[in-house]
Amino acid sequence: MWLIHGSVHSNGSLAYVPQVPWILSGTVRDNILFGKSYESKRYSDTLKACALDVDISLMAGGDMAYIEEKGVNLSGGQRTRLALARDQMYMLDDVLSAVDAEVARLILHNAILGPLMNQKTRVLCTHNVQAISSADMIVVMDKGHVKWVGSSADLNYAAFCGWFITVVICLSAILMQASRNGNDLWLSYWVDATGSSQADYSTSFYLVVLCIFCIVNSSLTLVRAFSFAFGGLHAAVQVHNTLLNKIIDAPVQFFDQTPAGRILNSLKLSTQSEVLQFFYRSTSRELRRLDSVSRSPIYATFTETLDGSSTIRAFKSEDCFLVKFIELVALYQRTSYSEIIASLWLSLRLQLLAALIISFVAMMAVVGSRGYLPISFGTPGLVGLALSYATPIVSSLGSFLTSFTETEKEMVSVERALQYMDIPQEELRGSQSLNLDWPFQGLIEFQNVTMRYMPSLPPALNGVTFTILGGTQVGIVGRTGAGKSSVLNALFRLTPICSGCILVDDLNITHVPVRDLRAHFSVVPQSPFLFEGSLRDNLDPLRMRNDLEIWNILEKCHVKEEVEMAGGLDIHVKQSGSSFSVGQRQLLCLARALLKSSKVLCLDECTANVDTQTASVLQNAISTECKGMTVITIAHRISTVMNMDNILVLDHGNVAYGTLELASPKLVLRQLNFKSTYNVVCYSKFSGTDGL
Repeated sequence: MWLIHGSVHSNGSLAYVPQVPWILSGTVRDNILFGKSYESKRYSDTLKACALDVDISLMAGGDMAYIEEKGVNLSGGQRTRLALARDQMYMLDDVLSAVDAEVARLILHNAILGPLMNQKTRVLCTHNVQAISSADMIVVMDKGHVKWVGSSADLNYAAFCGWFITVVICLSAILMQASRNGNDLWLSYWVDATGSSQADYSTSFYLVVLCIFCIVNSSLTLVRAFSFAFGGLHAAVQVHNTLLNKIIDAPVQFFDQTPAGRILNSLKLSTQSEVLQFFYRSTSRELRRLDSVSRSPIYATFTETLDGSSTIRAFKSEDCFLVKFIELVALYQRTSYSEIIASLWLSLRLQLLAALIISFVAMMAVVGSRGYLPISFGTPGLVGLALSYATPIVSSLGSFLTSFTETEKEMVSVERALQYMDIPQEELRGSQSLNLDWPFQGLIEFQNVTMRYMPSLPPALNGVTFTILGGTQVGIVGRTGAGKSSVLNALFRLTPICSGCILVDDLNITHVPVRDLRAHFSVVPQSPFLFEGSLRDNLDPLRMRNDLEIWNILEKCHVKEEVEMAGGLDIHVKQSGSSFSVGQRQLLCLARALLKSSKVLCLDECTANVDTQTASVLQNAISTECKGMTVITIAHRISTVMNMDNILVLDHGNVAYGTLELASPKLVLRQLNFKSTYNVVCYSKFSGTDGL
């Protein structure tokens, strides 16, 4: 293309990766090095950053494999990543469109935003939203014209507030200030005209124009205030809802690694509302970050103390927790005190600066009026206007810098909220749609499944393979850390598996949208949980059952009388279900699962925290109401699984007994050696104890 007019300046060398990549006929290494010298470490890091290491390892000859003309023996995604791996890349033309979402995410974070590209300018043409949110500067193009230029923060503000409201706020603010200045200029003109021998207009005309200025200024002030309040409220709601959705869709590992107080702090803060300035801004910004960081432990400690108040009182440890809380508050107050001192430091210097400006204006007006200077200061009206503007400069200058700095400090809260919006999300979409009555049989197959909770941890499931026939009741037993609950985590896709596959009715669950998958399963957790609200909403949140069906299930779960005594289905359940005992909450959770009428029911040690009588009620309800359903029970007591059709024994993430064909409880007890790893299982059965 030819440059018709204008100029383009660039410092340093450029590299270009087109949307349709150009591939050399030669080896993979030749295409990557592109005539440059080979550096082993950088070469290896580049392959990993561009997600090419796995592809090259599968090629015959590795990186010395020959690529034919135009890369016809490579896929489109491989050709794009190969062009991306060339050293010193700068101009990137929609290089993420030829790869899938997961590979695009890896390339974006490891290659484009990774350490290999530090201190380099990257220009990326893309429609990928993730890439846009990571950019330092965004240029929006339309039909060859630049429509908008700004940062991702500006784009986020306009997106959350709304483009129309944003434009209205800016225009009304500019016009409001212009009308105010026009009003002052008109007053000075009126004063000069009054002092002259001949007035151009009558007094009534000056008053009418002045009233018009006042009405226009008041109207624009009202529009600006209303649009600013409405836009701010709308933006706060949008940010809060988006942040909440991002947190809800975050993987389980995020909640394991992030303290609850930090999450609560981000949700709370996101909805709250030059030399001299340089020093104060840098200090206040860092102090506000310290303020936010020191506030999070207070929220976390306060929440933990409330949850464990009974235990703290039982151990008489109130003083210990009080001292800890006071230490956290003192740390927070030190940060707040430093922030106040910095504000006072700025205020003093602003007052001194304003006094100097007023003195300078007054002195120049006096000197200029006597003709001591070659320049004229205009009419007396303009001199008076200058002095009237200089007098409130203390408050005006202070308000401007304080507002600017406060806005920058509050943007730290928005910055933290936006960081949570960029947290990894669960893969919600899937390539396979589901029927409403899926699964039809409830057949579950684990085929060589390996799963780990973090890359640095050993596998929780290590090549697990077993089959659960549809309509059967299976107990999974093993010692603590054997991988029992990990089976359910993998089945519900709470933790992604590393290898292998899980089939439900011959359908790979990784191809199923995760929300649809979980909607077709039911679970009764080990720690029963009820949401704050009505009991009806807890039992039937989607309102798919009538009252008669709900009462029938409550009666079968032997919890109907307790609900009637508490006030019926419309009673208000307190936070975490504290209105009911642990056993009652467990029975209510079972009733909720049975009302869902899923083909697959999972019980994660649901009898672990209840008494023997409640456990017996749970087992009877499961055996009578779950006929024809596939029931997976994580066992805590040996008596819980003795009535199961089959038993699966796990040990350190491996199947110890019960592979493709699970074994009956009696066969397991007979085959397992009394002195084996599971002798405690057999011993607890024959000695009459209940603990595993």
